[in-house]
Amino acid sequence: MRRQAAVYILLACGGALLVIALFRPDLLTGGRGISLLYAMLLLAFIGSAVWTGARMDMGQALRNAVIWLAIIVALASGYRLWQSWT
Repeated sequence: MRRQAAVYILLACGGALLVIALFRPDLLTGGRGISLLYAMLLLAFIGSAVWTGARMDMGQALRNAVIWLAIIVALASGYRLWQSWT
């Protein structure tokens, strides 16, 4: 079952890249396509590990995911603000 899930994750990332290539090809120029693929795969595998590995109810897993997302957004916003000051 895990191998099947990995295949679905790869197919979903490939499909998302195809949609991006069709509608926004400028996002895939200059090496940004590989970076985008890496970020999508990283997000997909971490998300699937959290989703399947969590031995808790769905509400708790969703709450934890939202907390981590808020932490990441806060750090990215702080870094962006710090960059604008320098």
